[in-house]
Amino acid sequence: SLSTARKQLDGTRKLLEDNDARFQKTIKFFSYSPKKPDKAIFDFFSTWSSFCLDFKDVWKKEQVRLQKLNLQLAQKAAQDIALKQKKSLEDTCKKEKGGLKSRLLNFEKKRSIGRSSRSQTPDTSLVVPPGSQ
Repeated sequence: SLSTARKQLDGTRKLLEDNDARFQKTIKFFSYSPKKPDKAIFDFFSTWSSFCLDFKDVWKKEQVRLQKLNLQLAQKAAQDIALKQKKSLEDTCKKEKGGLKSRLLNFEKKRSIGRSSRSQTPDTSLVVPPGSQ
């Protein structure tokens, strides 16, 4: 039991040394110089944690901004597509001046103008007199 405890202690010391070496490499990578060598770990992680929190906040704001931008672009694209479809529909359904559609539209316009100028009397121009059939 004493020998297993010593093996565990040796393993733990080796892990501590490995982690200390990795921490020193990390400090060198970030060009961090601690104010007090005995407080290096605390100083580094207090600075690092504040950086991480700030980065997280900025990241979230940027993601929201990008989502809004993508939504606006998608809405504009949808409007453009709808406009193109409407325009192509108008182009395919053009009414010729002497065509049937044009005459029907003119007839409807005349009827609506005639109704609005007169008082609300029933339109008898479309009533077929009895016996004319």
